[in-house]
Amino acid sequence: MDYKNGYHLEELLQRNISSDGELADILAGYISHGFYTPSVEPEIHIGCSTLTCMNEEGNILWGRNFDWYDSVPIVVRATPNSGYASISTCEFSNITGDATSLPEGIANSFLAIAAYWVPMDGINEKGLCVANLEVNEGGQKLIDTSKNNITVTMATRLLLDQAANIDEAVQLLEQ
Repeated sequence: MDYKNGYHLEELLQRNISSDGELADILAGYISHGFYTPSVEPEIHIGCSTLTCMNEEGNILWGRNFDWYDSVPIVVRATPNSGYASISTCEFSNITGDATSLPEGIANSFLAIAAYWVPMDGINEKGLCVANLEVNEGGQKLIDTSKNNITVTMATRLLLDQAANIDEAVQLLEQ
């Protein structure tokens, strides 16, 4: 998928979104203008990993596994209006709540647009690599701060779009 459009990231970051289901409802509203709302309750069978190595020519290679059963990854090439171009992957069941859904047909084609907002990993034009690595060991700990909540995938998109290096990524996350 190629995505070259506005995408409401700044607005989403201010919305205090604390769950994937909440994000799905908001994105469905943006994309379908309220005509369709998915029910997101994905089965979780996860244990992620990444790999970084150098090939014989001295180039750094980076990759990850997609270990979800019946995974339907979507590769997204993004060129935001303001920010860095990136390539990322999205697990389609994170959007649909159904590991057997494909990005086909009218409703699921519209939902596939949401792949831009829920990347599992990616690399931007500056070379920053970001990955959402999870192991299903007791759930996610919610941290209560005075800052707006964002989901892990929103943080991944933020970093891919706006951070050129690790120092900039840390500064963005501290906000």
